[in-house]
Amino acid sequence: MFTTTTYVYSVIEYLHLNCVIQSFFSFKTGKILHVIHGHKGFVTGIQFLGDSIVTASVDHHVRCYNSQNFKLLQVCSYEKESVYAMAVSAGNMLYTGGLNGSVNAIRIDLSKNVACKWTGCGLNFGDERSLLRHVTEIHRGGSSVTFQCQWSGCTSVFRGRLPESNFSEHVQSHVNQEATNAL
Repeated sequence: MFTTTTYVYSVIEYLHLNCVIQSFFSFKTGKILHVIHGHKGFVTGIQFLGDSIVTASVDHHVRCYNSQNFKLLQVCSYEKESVYAMAVSAGNMLYTGGLNGSVNAIRIDLSKNVACKWTGCGLNFGDERSLLRHVTEIHRGGSSVTFQCQWSGCTSVFRGRLPESNFSEHVQSHVNQEATNAL
């Protein structure tokens, strides 16, 4: 298990790849032990929470990884605010701060996962709000004339310019169903 007294954590941003690589180095050997890919902006914080590694980024996301196998466990998403500071306290409370002076608090519950069922995605989120934000910002069809929803099992097709509210309402029905299934 990685602990803060045994390993050094570093972040290297590769702009040409548009991704961030998070590396764990050994204090004893100076060798890279593991590299995690995931955030789309530079990482602003890392904390250990039991057997999990929690990372924050300016990409508006906090990601939780298993510290043994580095599998992504869960993503928390913040509306229109990059995460510039992060702290995890007793009781699994996550506190984040942004440049605008905002402080957000959310309880990390790694046993609750609301999955994105968009074709090719499969990320897990800790709450419905984060999943809804993810789908409407990442998976939205853009400006194409015809757009088909890619949620697993959905056959809805939208023609013409899709108003933001219509898409959000449509996705909300999927998110509500997924949240019900997660219970």
